[in-house]
Amino acid sequence: GVVAVSTTFTVGTAIGFAVGLLFMRRSIGLPRPRLARDVRVSLARASRGYGLQDILGVMLAKVDVIVLSLLATSTAVGLYGAAYRLLESTFFIGTAVVGAFAAMYTYLGRDTDPSVQTVKLLVVLLLPCAVGFGLLADPAVVLIFGEELEDAAVALRLLAPTVVFMGIVMVGSSLLIARGRLQVLIVGGVAAVVINMGLNVALIPPLDEA
Repeated sequence: GVVAVSTTFTVGTAIGFAVGLLFMRRSIGLPRPRLARDVRVSLARASRGYGLQDILGVMLAKVDVIVLSLLATSTAVGLYGAAYRLLESTFFIGTAVVGAFAAMYTYLGRDTDPSVQTVKLLVVLLLPCAVGFGLLADPAVVLIFGEELEDAAVALRLLAPTVVFMGIVMVGSSLLIARGRLQVLIVGGVAAVVINMGLNVALIPPLDEA
């Protein structure tokens, strides 16, 4: 049930937080419990790009299911939700690549070693997942969710290319932040959210989860 899942997630998150603090204490030390106002303001300004990236990312990823829940049946929401869970299972790959290269994006170029073109690595890692979802959508859905949600394969097949596109968005956003191109990220992110919402409103009534 929802309560059991929420409790498990909360406990797991708390354990992860505690382990993170332990490693931080061993390596660089724990931060002071209180920071001066000028330090807080400086940190807030420096990190606003990451916060904006998270907000736009969540909106881009979740607005579709919200609109779907308002305009379609609960069955359509369930089918799309099942397909989207499989799509989300690949996000850790993009997160790992971004985590490995984010700090270096401030100085990497086309001719440096390694090159700034890490998007090629990401495509290599994500392309098999996208092809697998596209070609094996039916058995994948049945294997993970059971035959009751077999119809979710239609949505998963349509979402398959998004596996690669979302990874490129993650790396591209991180690169823009590292290079101080926040304006580009804001304009592009807001435009993507608006277009996504508009297309959802236009296409969900006739097509449901597809």
